[in-house]
Amino acid sequence: MQRKMKVVEVEMNYIKYANEDSSLTLIDTCENIIKKDLISLFYDKDQAEIYSNCHYKNVLMNKNVNWFVFISLLYLASLLLAIPMSPYSVSILGTIQPAGILIFPLSFVFLDVINSTVSYRHAKLLTFYGAVICVFASILIKLTFSVFSITDEYQLVFEKLSYLYIINAICILTADQLNNFIFSKFNTLFINKLWLKCVVSTVFGQAAYTVIWITLFFGHKMDVDLIERVIDNYGFKVFYAICLIPFTYFLVFIYRKSINK
Repeated sequence: MQRKMKVVEVEMNYIKYANEDSSLTLIDTCENIIKKDLISLFYDKDQAEIYSNCHYKNVLMNKNVNWFVFISLLYLASLLLAIPMSPYSVSILGTIQPAGILIFPLSFVFLDVINSTVSYRHAKLLTFYGAVICVFASILIKLTFSVFSITDEYQLVFEKLSYLYIINAICILTADQLNNFIFSKFNTLFINKLWLKCVVSTVFGQAAYTVIWITLFFGHKMDVDLIERVIDNYGFKVFYAICLIPFTYFLVFIYRKSINK
């Protein structure tokens, strides 16, 4: 079982650190701690101290910022594309699924990548941004419909989006953040088992998202059909998310190659 580490002493570019009960003490350069992905074992305050004493910290910070922005845009794009497609139903493997089902699970992949490569704090910030954007989009749609007389196909497609974005803002702040929280907890226990962290966080995060989203959008009454829809949707999303784990590994690999250059 992996435990949190703490910085004991900093001298030039070398970091002396120990486990929480100080039974094990090690010395390494801050660059090696970062490159070996040991940085995630430290608390946020110690992580900041390690980064601040790294002689290539400016280069590393720029790479982290660019990476965070890039993955964040992919996360937001997957949300904004999947949400408008959600009311339309398609048949997959004998189950009825929202049309955005092939896009939406990518959002959890991108959250896992941020948690694994940057930090839990940044992943939490990203979910907050996602919720704010959804609320902002909902307000703009409502405002547009109140100012202009929009009918026919545009009304049919866009009028529902205002409510859909609000529902997804609620889901993001609860389910996506639950995914982040669980990933961060497992990050200290199983640092080298990315697949396990992805599976466990997805199982709980997708469960919360599915129940909240389907209940708010379709749950005019609780019946067998609604429960079956929840189970089918949840099962497919978890299965699909597990199939996407190699893609998560690929993105993490790309990140680590970039910071080691």
